[in-house]
Amino acid sequence: ALLGYSAPPTRSALIEELVEKGITANCYPEISDVLAVLEEDMAPLKMAARLNPALAFMDANEDLKIYSEPLRKVAAFRLLQQLGRVYDVMHLSEVEKLSSFVSLADLEKTALEALKTRALSIRFDHQNKCIRFESGLFATAGMRGQLSVLARRLTTVAKMLADSGVDVGDMDRERLVAQWRDRAVQRAKLLANEEHRAALERKGLIEEKKAEQQKATEKAAAEAKRRAAEEKAEREEAEKKRIAKVLRERDIERLRREAEDKEKEELRKLKAELDAKKAVEKKVGDEEDEEDVAGLNKEELLTKQRVETMKAKRDKEKKMVTSFRRSDYIERALREAQRPLVTDVYKRETESAQKQVQALITETVEKAKAKHATDVALRNETLFMADDREAFVSQLLSTADLEFENWASEQRAKVEEENRLAMEAYAAEVQAIEAKKAAFEAEEAAAAEQRLEKERKDRDRETRLREREEETRRLAEKERLRDEEIARIRQQQSKGGAAA
Repeated sequence: ALLGYSAPPTRSALIEELVEKGITANCYPEISDVLAVLEEDMAPLKMAARLNPALAFMDANEDLKIYSEPLRKVAAFRLLQQLGRVYDVMHLSEVEKLSSFVSLADLEKTALEALKTRALSIRFDHQNKCIRFESGLFATAGMRGQLSVLARRLTTVAKMLADSGVDVGDMDRERLVAQWRDRAVQRAKLLANEEHRAALERKGLIEEKKAEQQKATEKAAAEAKRRAAEEKAEREEAEKKRIAKVLRERDIERLRREAEDKEKEELRKLKAELDAKKAVEKKVGDEEDEEDVAGLNKEELLTKQRVETMKAKRDKEKKMVTSFRRSDYIERALREAQRPLVTDVYKRETESAQKQVQALITETVEKAKAKHATDVALRNETLFMADDREAFVSQLLSTADLEFENWASEQRAKVEEENRLAMEAYAAEVQAIEAKKAAFEAEEAAAAEQRLEKERKDRDRETRLREREEETRRLAEKERLRDEEIARIRQQQSKGGAAA
Protein backbone atom coordinates (compact mmCIF):
# COMPACT_ATOMS: atom_id res chain seq x y z
CA ALA A 1 0.00 0.00 0.00
CA LEU A 2 2.89 2.38 0.67
CA LEU A 3 4.14 1.90 -2.93
CA GLY A 4 0.68 2.56 -4.40
CA TYR A 5 -0.16 -1.02 -5.42
CA SER A 6 -3.60 -2.47 -4.84
CA ALA A 7 -2.17 -6.00 -4.84
CA PRO A 8 1.15 -7.34 -3.52
CA PRO A 9 3.82 -6.33 -6.07
CA THR A 10 5.79 -8.97 -7.91
CA ARG A 11 9.47 -8.89 -8.75
CA SER A 12 8.81 -8.62 -12.46
CA ALA A 13 6.42 -5.71 -11.94
CA LEU A 14 8.94 -3.84 -9.82
CA ILE A 15 11.70 -4.36 -12.38
CA GLU A 16 9.41 -3.21 -15.20
CA GLU A 17 8.48 -0.06 -13.31
CA LEU A 18 12.15 0.74 -12.62
CA VAL A 19 12.96 0.35 -16.30
CA GLU A 20 10.02 2.55 -17.35
CA LYS A 21 11.09 5.32 -14.98
CA GLY A 22 14.65 5.24 -16.31
CA ILE A 23 16.29 4.30 -13.05
CA THR A 24 18.84 2.12 -14.82
CA ALA A 25 20.13 5.11 -16.79
CA ASN A 26 21.20 6.85 -13.56
CA CYS A 27 23.28 4.00 -12.09
CA TYR A 28 27.04 3.56 -12.29
CA PRO A 29 28.33 2.66 -15.78
CA GLU A 30 30.19 -0.32 -14.33
CA ILE A 31 26.95 -2.00 -13.24
CA SER A 32 24.60 -0.83 -15.97
CA ASP A 33 24.85 -4.20 -17.74
CA VAL A 34 23.74 -6.27 -14.72
CA LEU A 35 20.01 -6.04 -15.46
CA ALA A 36 20.47 -7.15 -19.05
CA VAL A 37 22.64 -10.09 -18.01
CA LEU A 38 20.18 -11.36 -15.39
CA GLU A 39 16.78 -10.51 -16.86
CA GLU A 40 17.05 -10.06 -20.62
CA ASP A 41 19.90 -11.97 -22.24
CA MET A 42 20.14 -15.75 -22.51
CA ALA A 43 23.90 -16.37 -22.40
CA PRO A 44 24.85 -18.64 -19.46
CA LEU A 45 28.33 -19.39 -20.88
CA LYS A 46 29.24 -15.66 -20.81
CA MET A 47 27.42 -14.66 -17.61
CA ALA A 48 30.46 -14.95 -15.32
CA ALA A 49 32.70 -12.92 -17.65
CA ARG A 50 30.08 -10.14 -17.80
CA LEU A 51 29.21 -10.13 -14.10
CA ASN A 52 32.69 -10.35 -12.54
CA PRO A 53 33.73 -6.72 -13.32
CA ALA A 54 30.45 -5.40 -11.90
CA LEU A 55 30.76 -7.53 -8.75
CA ALA A 56 34.39 -6.43 -8.28
CA PHE A 57 33.27 -2.78 -8.56
CA MET A 58 30.51 -3.38 -5.98
CA ASP A 59 32.94 -5.05 -3.58
CA ALA A 60 35.25 -2.03 -3.81
CA ASN A 61 32.41 0.48 -3.28
CA GLU A 62 31.38 0.90 0.36
CA ASP A 63 27.81 1.90 -0.53
CA LEU A 64 27.21 -1.03 -2.90
CA LYS A 65 29.19 -3.65 -0.97
CA ILE A 66 26.12 -4.81 0.99
CA TYR A 67 24.34 -5.75 -2.27
CA SER A 68 27.19 -7.86 -3.62
CA GLU A 69 26.31 -11.09 -1.81
CA PRO A 70 22.54 -11.03 -2.58
CA LEU A 71 23.35 -10.24 -6.23
CA ARG A 72 25.65 -13.30 -6.35
CA LYS A 73 22.78 -15.50 -5.12
CA VAL A 74 20.41 -14.11 -7.79
CA ALA A 75 23.08 -14.59 -10.46
CA ALA A 76 23.68 -18.18 -9.33
CA PHE A 77 19.92 -18.88 -9.59
CA ARG A 78 19.73 -17.31 -13.08
CA LEU A 79 22.78 -19.29 -14.20
CA LEU A 80 21.25 -22.60 -13.10
CA GLN A 81 17.92 -21.61 -14.66
CA GLN A 82 19.48 -20.76 -18.03
CA LEU A 83 21.72 -23.86 -18.02
CA GLY A 84 18.66 -26.03 -17.33
CA ARG A 85 16.99 -24.71 -20.46
CA VAL A 86 19.94 -25.81 -22.62
CA TYR A 87 21.61 -28.78 -20.89
CA ASP A 88 20.46 -31.96 -19.24
CA VAL A 89 23.82 -32.94 -17.74
CA MET A 90 26.97 -30.90 -17.16
CA HIS A 91 30.25 -31.79 -15.49
CA LEU A 92 30.89 -30.11 -12.15
CA SER A 93 34.24 -28.73 -13.31
CA GLU A 94 32.50 -26.91 -16.19
CA VAL A 95 29.79 -25.59 -13.87
CA GLU A 96 32.48 -24.37 -11.49
CA LYS A 97 34.18 -22.46 -14.32
CA LEU A 98 30.89 -20.87 -15.40
CA SER A 99 30.02 -19.88 -11.80
CA SER A 100 33.37 -18.30 -10.91
CA PHE A 101 31.57 -15.46 -9.06
CA VAL A 102 30.36 -17.92 -6.38
CA SER A 103 31.81 -21.06 -4.82
CA LEU A 104 30.53 -24.51 -5.72
CA ALA A 105 29.18 -24.96 -2.19
CA ASP A 106 27.17 -21.71 -2.45
CA LEU A 107 25.91 -22.79 -5.86
CA GLU A 108 24.72 -26.10 -4.43
CA LYS A 109 23.06 -24.26 -1.54
CA THR A 110 21.22 -22.01 -4.03
CA ALA A 111 20.08 -25.08 -5.97
CA LEU A 112 18.72 -26.68 -2.79
CA GLU A 113 16.79 -23.51 -1.91
CA ALA A 114 15.35 -23.38 -5.45
CA LEU A 115 14.43 -27.05 -5.19
CA LYS A 116 12.52 -26.42 -1.95
CA THR A 117 10.46 -23.67 -3.60
CA ARG A 118 9.96 -25.87 -6.74
CA ALA A 119 11.56 -23.15 -8.88
CA LEU A 120 14.17 -25.55 -10.28
CA SER A 121 14.76 -29.28 -10.39
CA ILE A 122 18.49 -29.90 -10.13
CA ARG A 123 20.39 -32.85 -8.74
CA PHE A 124 24.11 -32.77 -7.86
CA ASP A 125 25.58 -36.19 -8.63
CA HIS A 126 28.84 -36.15 -6.68
CA GLN A 127 29.51 -39.80 -7.39
CA ASN A 128 29.71 -39.13 -11.15
CA LYS A 129 30.90 -35.53 -10.59
CA CYS A 130 28.12 -33.94 -12.63
CA ILE A 131 24.95 -31.88 -12.24
CA ARG A 132 21.65 -33.06 -13.73
CA PHE A 133 18.86 -30.70 -14.81
CA GLU A 134 15.45 -32.37 -14.58
CA SER A 135 13.21 -29.66 -15.98
CA GLY A 136 10.48 -32.15 -16.99
CA LEU A 137 9.24 -32.36 -13.40
CA PHE A 138 8.14 -28.71 -13.57
CA ALA A 139 6.83 -28.53 -17.09
CA THR A 140 3.56 -26.92 -15.97
CA ALA A 141 5.32 -24.17 -14.05
CA GLY A 142 7.64 -23.54 -17.01
CA MET A 143 4.67 -23.29 -19.31
CA ARG A 144 3.04 -20.76 -17.01
CA GLY A 145 6.23 -18.74 -17.14
CA GLN A 146 6.29 -18.77 -20.92
CA LEU A 147 2.66 -17.67 -21.08
CA SER A 148 3.42 -14.80 -18.70
CA VAL A 149 6.27 -13.69 -20.94
CA LEU A 150 4.02 -13.88 -24.01
CA ALA A 151 1.33 -11.85 -22.22
CA ARG A 152 3.83 -9.15 -21.24
CA ARG A 153 5.15 -8.89 -24.77
CA LEU A 154 1.64 -8.71 -26.26
CA THR A 155 0.83 -5.95 -23.80
CA THR A 156 3.91 -4.09 -24.97
CA VAL A 157 2.81 -4.44 -28.64
CA ALA A 158 -0.67 -3.16 -27.76
CA LYS A 159 0.82 -0.13 -26.04
CA MET A 160 3.02 0.54 -29.04
CA LEU A 161 0.00 0.39 -31.36
CA ALA A 162 -2.00 2.66 -29.08
CA ASP A 163 0.85 5.17 -28.92
CA SER A 164 1.17 5.23 -32.76
CA GLY A 165 -2.12 7.20 -33.06
CA VAL A 166 -3.54 5.04 -35.90
CA ASP A 167 -7.37 4.95 -36.01
CA VAL A 168 -8.24 1.46 -37.15
CA GLY A 169 -11.90 2.38 -37.75
CA ASP A 170 -11.10 4.98 -40.40
CA MET A 171 -9.01 2.68 -42.54
CA ASP A 172 -9.96 -0.19 -44.75
CA ARG A 173 -9.51 -3.18 -42.42
CA GLU A 174 -8.78 -5.61 -45.28
CA ARG A 175 -6.11 -3.35 -46.70
CA LEU A 176 -4.59 -2.93 -43.25
CA VAL A 177 -4.61 -6.67 -42.70
CA ALA A 178 -2.99 -7.20 -46.09
CA GLN A 179 -0.31 -4.66 -45.22
CA TRP A 180 0.36 -6.38 -41.89
CA ARG A 181 0.50 -9.74 -43.63
CA ASP A 182 2.94 -8.46 -46.22
CA ARG A 183 5.07 -6.97 -43.50
CA ALA A 184 4.97 -10.22 -41.58
CA VAL A 185 5.98 -12.19 -44.70
CA GLN A 186 8.81 -9.79 -45.42
CA ARG A 187 9.94 -9.97 -41.80
CA ALA A 188 9.69 -13.77 -41.91
CA LYS A 189 11.85 -13.85 -45.04
CA LEU A 190 14.39 -11.62 -43.39
CA LEU A 191 14.47 -13.83 -40.32
CA ALA A 192 14.38 -17.13 -42.22
CA ASN A 193 18.14 -17.46 -42.40
CA GLU A 194 18.50 -16.54 -38.74
CA GLU A 195 15.83 -19.06 -37.76
CA HIS A 196 17.50 -21.71 -39.94
CA ARG A 197 20.81 -21.02 -38.25
CA ALA A 198 19.11 -21.16 -34.86
CA ALA A 199 17.48 -24.48 -35.84
CA LEU A 200 20.85 -25.88 -36.86
CA GLU A 201 22.32 -24.70 -33.57
CA ARG A 202 19.48 -26.37 -31.68
CA LYS A 203 20.02 -29.54 -33.69
CA GLY A 204 23.72 -29.44 -32.87
CA LEU A 205 22.91 -28.91 -29.21
CA ILE A 206 20.52 -31.85 -29.31
CA GLU A 207 23.18 -34.05 -30.92
CA GLU A 208 25.72 -32.93 -28.33
CA LYS A 209 23.23 -33.68 -25.57
CA LYS A 210 22.62 -37.14 -27.01
CA ALA A 211 26.35 -37.77 -27.25
CA GLU A 212 26.83 -36.53 -23.70
CA GLN A 213 23.96 -38.73 -22.50
CA GLN A 214 25.52 -41.71 -24.30
CA LYS A 215 28.90 -40.95 -22.75
CA ALA A 216 27.25 -40.49 -19.37
CA THR A 217 25.45 -43.85 -19.76
CA GLU A 218 28.65 -45.61 -20.77
CA LYS A 219 30.53 -43.89 -18.00
CA ALA A 220 27.82 -44.87 -15.50
CA ALA A 221 28.03 -48.49 -16.67
CA ALA A 222 31.81 -48.48 -16.44
CA GLU A 223 31.57 -46.82 -13.03
CA ALA A 224 29.06 -49.46 -11.88
CA LYS A 225 31.36 -52.20 -13.12
CA ARG A 226 34.33 -50.56 -11.41
CA ARG A 227 32.34 -50.16 -8.17
CA ALA A 228 31.30 -53.83 -8.35
CA ALA A 229 34.94 -54.85 -8.79
CA GLU A 230 35.98 -52.54 -5.94
CA GLU A 231 33.24 -53.91 -3.70
CA LYS A 232 34.34 -57.45 -4.50
CA ALA A 233 37.95 -56.52 -3.77
CA GLU A 234 36.84 -54.80 -0.58
CA ARG A 235 34.89 -57.89 0.48
CA GLU A 236 37.90 -60.07 -0.19
CA GLU A 237 40.15 -57.61 1.64
CA ALA A 238 37.67 -57.45 4.51
CA GLU A 239 37.63 -61.25 4.69
CA LYS A 240 41.44 -61.31 4.74
CA LYS A 241 41.47 -58.63 7.43
CA ARG A 242 38.86 -60.56 9.42
CA ILE A 243 40.98 -63.73 9.25
CA ALA A 244 44.10 -61.73 10.14
CA LYS A 245 42.18 -60.10 12.97
CA VAL A 246 41.07 -63.48 14.32
CA LEU A 247 44.68 -64.72 14.14
CA ARG A 248 45.90 -61.56 15.85
CA GLU A 249 43.26 -61.90 18.53
CA ARG A 250 44.36 -65.48 19.11
CA ASP A 251 48.00 -64.36 19.33
CA ILE A 252 47.06 -61.55 21.68
CA GLU A 253 45.04 -63.95 23.82
CA ARG A 254 47.95 -66.39 23.87
CA LEU A 255 50.38 -63.61 24.80
CA ARG A 256 47.97 -62.43 27.45
CA ARG A 257 47.70 -65.90 28.94
CA GLU A 258 51.48 -66.30 28.86
CA ALA A 259 51.87 -62.90 30.52
CA GLU A 260 49.31 -63.86 33.17
CA ASP A 261 51.06 -67.20 33.78
CA LYS A 262 54.42 -65.48 34.02
CA GLU A 263 52.97 -62.85 36.31
CA LYS A 264 51.46 -65.56 38.51
CA GLU A 265 54.81 -67.33 38.63
CA GLU A 266 56.55 -64.10 39.58
CA LEU A 267 53.91 -63.47 42.23
CA ARG A 268 54.48 -66.97 43.63
CA LYS A 269 58.24 -66.35 43.73
CA LEU A 270 57.68 -62.98 45.35
CA LYS A 271 55.35 -64.50 47.93
CA ALA A 272 57.90 -67.23 48.63
CA GLU A 273 60.59 -64.58 49.21
CA LEU A 274 58.29 -62.68 51.54
CA ASP A 275 57.41 -65.88 53.37
CA ALA A 276 61.11 -66.66 53.77
CA LYS A 277 61.79 -63.22 55.16
CA LYS A 278 58.82 -63.52 57.47
CA ALA A 279 60.05 -66.90 58.69
CA VAL A 280 63.39 -65.32 59.61
CA GLU A 281 62.11 -62.05 61.08
CA LYS A 282 58.81 -63.10 62.66
CA LYS A 283 58.11 -65.57 65.42
CA VAL A 284 57.04 -69.10 64.68
CA GLY A 285 53.63 -68.69 66.30
CA ASP A 286 52.71 -65.56 64.34
CA GLU A 287 50.28 -67.20 61.89
CA GLU A 288 47.91 -64.29 61.42
CA ASP A 289 50.44 -62.26 59.44
CA GLU A 290 51.26 -65.28 57.24
CA GLU A 291 47.60 -65.58 56.31
CA ASP A 292 47.51 -61.87 55.42
CA VAL A 293 50.51 -62.27 53.12
CA ALA A 294 48.91 -65.25 51.38
CA GLY A 295 45.80 -63.19 50.58
CA LEU A 296 47.63 -60.24 49.03
CA ASN A 297 47.52 -59.46 45.31
CA LYS A 298 50.41 -58.37 43.09
CA GLU A 299 50.43 -54.69 44.06
CA GLU A 300 50.10 -55.49 47.74
CA LEU A 301 52.88 -58.09 47.53
CA LEU A 302 55.17 -55.60 45.79
CA THR A 303 54.30 -52.96 48.37
CA LYS A 304 54.93 -55.44 51.16
CA GLN A 305 58.27 -56.37 49.61
CA ARG A 306 59.28 -52.71 49.33
CA VAL A 307 58.30 -52.11 52.95
CA GLU A 308 60.28 -55.15 54.11
CA THR A 309 63.27 -54.10 52.00
CA MET A 310 63.20 -50.57 53.36
CA LYS A 311 62.81 -51.89 56.89
CA ALA A 312 65.79 -54.24 56.47
CA LYS A 313 67.77 -51.40 54.94
CA ARG A 314 66.99 -49.10 57.86
CA ASP A 315 67.87 -51.85 60.37
CA LYS A 316 71.17 -52.50 58.62
CA GLU A 317 71.93 -48.79 58.48
CA LYS A 318 71.22 -48.54 62.22
CA LYS A 319 73.52 -51.49 62.89
CA MET A 320 76.18 -49.92 60.72
CA VAL A 321 75.93 -46.59 62.53
CA THR A 322 76.07 -48.41 65.90
CA SER A 323 79.10 -50.41 64.73
CA PHE A 324 80.84 -47.26 63.52
CA ARG A 325 80.16 -45.54 66.80
CA ARG A 326 81.38 -48.58 68.76
CA SER A 327 84.58 -48.71 66.70
CA ASP A 328 85.08 -45.00 67.23
CA TYR A 329 84.52 -45.35 70.97
CA ILE A 330 86.93 -48.33 71.12
CA GLU A 331 89.56 -46.43 69.18
CA ARG A 332 89.20 -43.39 71.41
CA ALA A 333 89.28 -45.59 74.53
CA LEU A 334 92.42 -47.34 73.30
CA ARG A 335 94.10 -44.05 72.63
CA GLU A 336 93.03 -42.66 76.00
CA ALA A 337 94.16 -45.88 77.73
CA GLN A 338 97.48 -46.01 75.90
CA ARG A 339 98.35 -42.39 76.48
CA PRO A 340 99.17 -42.71 80.25
CA LEU A 341 100.81 -46.09 79.66
CA VAL A 342 103.14 -44.70 77.03
CA THR A 343 103.84 -41.67 79.17
CA ASP A 344 104.45 -43.85 82.24
CA VAL A 345 106.76 -46.18 80.30
CA TYR A 346 108.70 -43.22 78.98
CA LYS A 347 108.89 -41.68 82.43
CA ARG A 348 109.99 -44.96 84.05
CA GLU A 349 112.62 -45.56 81.41
CA THR A 350 113.88 -42.02 81.78
CA GLU A 351 114.03 -42.28 85.57
CA SER A 352 115.74 -45.68 85.37
CA ALA A 353 118.30 -44.30 82.95
CA GLN A 354 118.87 -41.29 85.18
CA LYS A 355 119.29 -43.54 88.25
CA GLN A 356 121.69 -45.78 86.40
CA VAL A 357 123.64 -42.78 85.21
CA GLN A 358 123.65 -41.32 88.73
CA ALA A 359 124.73 -44.65 90.24
CA LEU A 360 127.40 -44.98 87.63
CA ILE A 361 128.54 -41.45 88.32
CA THR A 362 128.56 -42.11 92.07
CA GLU A 363 130.38 -45.40 91.65
CA THR A 364 132.83 -43.80 89.31
CA VAL A 365 133.35 -40.93 91.71
CA GLU A 366 133.85 -43.35 94.62
CA LYS A 367 136.23 -45.40 92.61
CA ALA A 368 137.92 -42.26 91.54
CA LYS A 369 138.16 -41.05 95.15
CA ALA A 370 139.51 -44.39 96.30
CA LYS A 371 141.85 -44.45 93.44
CA HIS A 372 142.69 -40.85 94.13
CA ALA A 373 143.52 -41.70 97.72
CA THR A 374 145.59 -44.64 96.55
CA ASP A 375 147.13 -42.48 93.96
CA VAL A 376 147.89 -39.73 96.51
CA ALA A 377 149.53 -42.28 98.72
CA LEU A 378 151.25 -43.67 95.75
CA ARG A 379 152.06 -40.14 94.67
CA ASN A 380 153.60 -39.42 97.95
CA GLU A 381 155.48 -42.60 97.57
CA THR A 382 156.17 -41.90 93.96
CA LEU A 383 156.27 -38.16 93.85
CA PHE A 384 159.05 -38.36 91.52
CA MET A 385 156.59 -39.84 89.10
CA ALA A 386 154.23 -36.75 89.30
CA ASP A 387 154.57 -35.78 85.74
CA ASP A 388 153.81 -39.27 84.57
CA ARG A 389 150.85 -39.47 86.96
CA GLU A 390 149.29 -36.26 85.73
CA ALA A 391 149.44 -37.48 82.19
CA PHE A 392 147.92 -40.82 83.23
CA VAL A 393 145.10 -39.16 85.22
CA SER A 394 144.29 -36.86 82.38
CA GLN A 395 144.14 -39.78 80.03
CA LEU A 396 142.01 -41.75 82.47
CA LEU A 397 139.47 -38.93 82.86
CA SER A 398 139.23 -38.51 79.15
CA THR A 399 138.64 -42.25 78.74
CA ALA A 400 135.98 -42.18 81.51
CA ASP A 401 134.15 -39.23 79.95
CA LEU A 402 134.23 -40.91 76.56
CA GLU A 403 132.90 -44.21 77.95
CA PHE A 404 130.18 -42.35 79.84
CA GLU A 405 129.10 -40.50 76.74
CA ASN A 406 129.06 -43.73 74.78
CA TRP A 407 126.99 -45.46 77.46
CA ALA A 408 124.56 -42.53 77.71
CA SER A 409 124.16 -42.53 73.93
CA GLU A 410 123.46 -46.27 73.97
CA GLN A 411 120.87 -45.83 76.72
CA ARG A 412 119.15 -43.00 74.87
CA ALA A 413 119.14 -45.06 71.65
CA LYS A 414 117.69 -48.01 73.56
CA VAL A 415 114.91 -45.88 75.05
CA GLU A 416 114.12 -44.35 71.63
CA GLU A 417 114.07 -47.84 70.07
CA GLU A 418 111.65 -49.08 72.71
CA ASN A 419 109.47 -46.03 72.17
CA ARG A 420 109.57 -46.60 68.42
CA LEU A 421 108.58 -50.24 68.82
CA ALA A 422 105.74 -49.25 71.14
CA MET A 423 104.49 -46.66 68.63
CA GLU A 424 104.78 -49.18 65.77
CA ALA A 425 102.79 -51.71 67.78
CA TYR A 426 100.18 -49.03 68.46
CA ALA A 427 100.11 -48.04 64.76
CA ALA A 428 99.79 -51.70 63.72
CA GLU A 429 96.87 -52.13 66.10
CA VAL A 430 95.23 -48.97 64.75
CA GLN A 431 95.85 -50.17 61.17
CA ALA A 432 94.26 -53.51 62.02
CA ILE A 433 91.22 -51.71 63.38
CA GLU A 434 91.08 -49.57 60.19
CA ALA A 435 91.39 -52.70 58.06
CA LYS A 436 88.52 -54.34 59.93
CA LYS A 437 86.50 -51.16 59.49
CA ALA A 438 87.29 -51.03 55.74
CA ALA A 439 86.38 -54.70 55.36
CA PHE A 440 83.10 -54.09 57.15
CA GLU A 441 82.37 -51.08 54.91
CA ALA A 442 83.25 -53.09 51.79
CA GLU A 443 80.96 -55.87 52.92
CA GLU A 444 78.16 -53.38 53.55
CA ALA A 445 78.78 -51.71 50.17
CA ALA A 446 78.65 -55.09 48.41
CA ALA A 447 75.42 -55.92 50.23
CA ALA A 448 73.99 -52.51 49.28
CA GLU A 449 75.06 -53.06 45.64
CA GLN A 450 73.37 -56.47 45.60
CA ARG A 451 70.26 -54.93 47.12
CA LEU A 452 70.22 -52.13 44.52
CA GLU A 453 70.76 -54.67 41.72
CA LYS A 454 67.83 -56.70 42.99
CA GLU A 455 65.65 -53.61 43.21
CA ARG A 456 66.65 -52.65 39.66
CA LYS A 457 65.76 -56.13 38.40
CA ASP A 458 62.40 -55.88 40.18
CA ARG A 459 61.77 -52.49 38.56
CA ASP A 460 62.77 -53.84 35.16
CA ARG A 461 60.42 -56.77 35.62
CA GLU A 462 57.58 -54.45 36.56
CA THR A 463 58.41 -52.19 33.59
CA ARG A 464 58.34 -55.13 31.18
CA LEU A 465 55.01 -56.27 32.58
CA ARG A 466 53.56 -52.76 32.17
CA GLU A 467 54.95 -52.52 28.63
CA ARG A 468 53.39 -55.83 27.67
CA GLU A 469 50.06 -54.73 29.11
CA GLU A 470 50.32 -51.39 27.31
CA GLU A 471 51.23 -53.11 24.02
CA THR A 472 48.23 -55.42 24.40
CA ARG A 473 45.92 -52.46 25.04
CA ARG A 474 47.42 -50.52 22.15
CA LEU A 475 46.93 -53.41 19.72
CA ALA A 476 43.33 -53.82 20.85
CA GLU A 477 42.69 -50.07 20.48
CA LYS A 478 44.31 -50.03 17.02
CA GLU A 479 42.11 -52.93 15.89
CA ARG A 480 39.04 -51.18 17.27
CA LEU A 481 39.86 -47.94 15.43
CA ARG A 482 40.55 -49.86 12.22
CA ASP A 483 37.19 -51.66 12.48
CA GLU A 484 35.44 -48.34 13.10
CA GLU A 485 37.19 -46.79 10.08
CA ILE A 486 36.16 -49.73 7.86
CA ALA A 487 32.57 -49.50 9.13
CA ARG A 488 32.54 -45.73 8.49
CA ILE A 489 33.90 -46.16 4.95
CA ARG A 490 31.31 -48.86 4.19
CA GLN A 491 28.56 -46.66 5.60
CA GLN A 492 29.68 -43.75 3.40
CA GLN A 493 29.83 -46.03 0.38
CA SER A 494 26.35 -47.38 1.12
CA LYS A 495 25.04 -43.81 1.48
CA GLY A 496 26.77 -42.81 -1.79
CA GLY A 497 25.26 -45.82 -3.57
CA ALA A 498 21.81 -44.96 -2.20
CA ALA A 499 22.22 -41.33 -3.30
CA ALA A 500 23.32 -42.49 -6.77
